[in-house]
Amino acid sequence: MVEPAAYQVVARRYRPQKFGDLVGQEHVARGLVGAIDSGRIGHAYLFTGARGVGKTSAARIFAKALECTNREHGEPCNVCARCQAIAAGQDVDVIEIDAASNRGIDEIRQLRQNVAVRPANGTHKTYIIDEVHMLTREAFNALLKTLEEPPSHVKFVLCTTEPEKLPITILSRCQRFDFQSVDTAAIAKRLAQIVESEGIQVTPAALDLIARRASGSMRDSQSLLEQLFGIAAGDKKDIGVEDVHAVIGTGKDEKVEELAQAIINRDAPTALSVLHECISQGADAGGVLEQLLSVLRNCLVASVGCSPDTFVGNESAGINFVSLGEQAGTETLLAMLQIIDHSLARMRLSTHSTVLAEMAVIRLSALEDLDNLSEVISGMKFDGAKEGAKKDPYQPEKKKLTPAPKQEGGKEKTSRSQETSKRNTKTTGSLATASSPIPNSSTEPLSLWKNAGEGVGGLASDFANMAISALREADHFKIEFPASARSAIAFLNRPEIAKQFQCALETRVGQSCRFSVVLQEDTTSTKPSSTTPSKSNGAGNGSQQQKAIQQPVISSAGLLKETVKHPLVSHAL
Repeated sequence: MVEPAAYQVVARRYRPQKFGDLVGQEHVARGLVGAIDSGRIGHAYLFTGARGVGKTSAARIFAKALECTNREHGEPCNVCARCQAIAAGQDVDVIEIDAASNRGIDEIRQLRQNVAVRPANGTHKTYIIDEVHMLTREAFNALLKTLEEPPSHVKFVLCTTEPEKLPITILSRCQRFDFQSVDTAAIAKRLAQIVESEGIQVTPAALDLIARRASGSMRDSQSLLEQLFGIAAGDKKDIGVEDVHAVIGTGKDEKVEELAQAIINRDAPTALSVLHECISQGADAGGVLEQLLSVLRNCLVASVGCSPDTFVGNESAGINFVSLGEQAGTETLLAMLQIIDHSLARMRLSTHSTVLAEMAVIRLSALEDLDNLSEVISGMKFDGAKEGAKKDPYQPEKKKLTPAPKQEGGKEKTSRSQETSKRNTKTTGSLATASSPIPNSSTEPLSLWKNAGEGVGGLASDFANMAISALREADHFKIEFPASARSAIAFLNRPEIAKQFQCALETRVGQSCRFSVVLQEDTTSTKPSSTTPSKSNGAGNGSQQQKAIQQPVISSAGLLKETVKHPLVSHAL
């Protein structure tokens, strides 16, 4: 009795046998065919890419093309004895090494001894080292010299999914070909050819779902398809989307859309009910969240105006991603995607995946509408920085500043003081005419002071908010702080900080002003908030004027210098 032939899985039966059969790797096929056809064949190649994209298959095709006696345009014939022997894995001149199980220096030493042996049948010996990144550091070092200058009859093909783990000395000795993840449409097309050859009926929607689930891996899609062949072997002849969902543990697209709609509507009870329904129908909690991630991702790209060509998955459900994206908003969708991604990462390390999925759904349903919230905050927040950037009231007129004439004797100081006062008054008047003060919701001194702190920003704003009362007398602001705020007083009296607060106050008041900061227990002012206090013109000043901080009279040149140092002006420049 003749024993039946051993069954071969789909991935092996439909393995590519020539470069033209490589799906989604046309750039690799073109480069290798050109090298073989022109005779410019390197001694070492590195094939990198994700699992199941054709790296080892391409290496075998490369070995066949080197030894094929009927090669045409760089492609093997797959008919001659050498091609058939290599395809069956029986050629002694094509050596495949699994670096995951042969990773030590002893194996590499043995390889170095064997490369000197001439090929038994053909003209080349091809070493295919799979998962080469698993070699030890000592093994890599032992391989370096052989890889750099192998015998003329030896060719190396290194395959890896993690090229970043390879030493740079190995990378520099190889011609590198990066294999791309296979497009979903290309996978579905190849699966359709396979099911037609097998005589099995599978709906196009089911094939598309399998292709999406494979995530760019042709081998994964073929393994999943073969798992579904068992269903067709029974009473059911056609394989549909429901069968695929049952096998891979995902929910129906309609239910995932319903879950997404409930979350966007902030309806936590409905969202939890839909999640439980999907799980009760055999779906995995993590799989449902991954489907939800895909739906919300499509809503996100739709919310920023991308075309439907950028959508991935869920085509059969007819989900209106544009409507959902507009309803949720971009900022909210970004936050939702982050929550789901964080939950999926935790679920991989936990045995309570269902509970974590429920927590994620509740968080998503309770998430505030971040787009509307940001508009509310921007409406409530003082917008002095934006207005200052657009129109700075302290931008001086571009005119040439002429120095004041020198005076002799005792009249020099008096004349210079009078001239400075005139120029300062003129400059202030022109600035006030050219621009208007920033509007404030309140004219109370304390509110003006805290608004000024917000305009300065940073630590200054925090210290300014510590003020408990404020008194305004004409152009002078007296700000009172609690006794425990000595550090705030010291910070606000720094010359550069004081100048920024003075500019911010004048911007909000619409006129020149000055301020002093005092402690609650001390009615006298702290040290002046300016580096050069104004001089008294006579001895008749009262004690109150001597205690208060006197802001200096700034000349036009000084005002211009201080204006340039202002943060808003610096930002605009």
